[in-house]
Amino acid sequence: MTPTYIFNVTFVSNLNEVSIMYRMNNPSVISRMVVNESGLVQRLTWNGRDQRWIGIWSAPKDQCDGYSQCGKNSNCDPYKADDFICNCLPGFEPESPREWYLRDGSKGCIRKPNVSTCHSGEGFVKLARVKVPDTSMARANMSLSLKECGQECSRNCSCTAYASADERGIGCLRWHGDLVDTRTYTEVGQEIYIRVDAAELAKYRKSRPLAKAGIQAALIVSVGVALFLIVFLVCCFIRKKKRGKQIPSAVIPEH
Repeated sequence: MTPTYIFNVTFVSNLNEVSIMYRMNNPSVISRMVVNESGLVQRLTWNGRDQRWIGIWSAPKDQCDGYSQCGKNSNCDPYKADDFICNCLPGFEPESPREWYLRDGSKGCIRKPNVSTCHSGEGFVKLARVKVPDTSMARANMSLSLKECGQECSRNCSCTAYASADERGIGCLRWHGDLVDTRTYTEVGQEIYIRVDAAELAKYRKSRPLAKAGIQAALIVSVGVALFLIVFLVCCFIRKKKRGKQIPSAVIPEH
């Protein structure tokens, strides 16, 4: 069955404007969008039969939808149910460890001390499935590929991160300075490359083969267990079949 949508959404993003427009598919449907005193945005439609407004969409959905929930140079992950939602980005540490320990990430993170990220063997660490930082101060160049974007960022010591300009991998975004309002998603999002010092880069490169080895080991164990179960079931079947053939026939006594 084809789903029926209440309204169409038109998003425009070009050199002249960035805008979003909602158009009702059924002109008889009355809809409105409101922002309440706590900052909650709601889309509501009017139910004429019950004479009341029905909520069909709202934002924010979780803690990380709030702007800069974890401060600068950090990442907000709402899916860590039993842990603090804020994490410092690679190469950074909490600016206020005490407040961070108390689960207040508002001050964010700062670059780890006594490290150099300028022509000292530094590199970039990739974060996947994230909302990229606030782009209001980012530099955009739609003619560059992701590889060229990384090269441009690497040459400029003030460049702290880079990413594709959109989820299709087109264009280049570069950040110079603090990275603000980054968050994690489970399935959607983009990839961003964070500038780190040589020691931090080596740590991430070392952890990557270990993670890959762990996946391979788990796969080997799973296949081994599956093969063992198959062999065990086949042996049981053959043994049962042999026992059936060995049952002696009944002896009828002579009268």
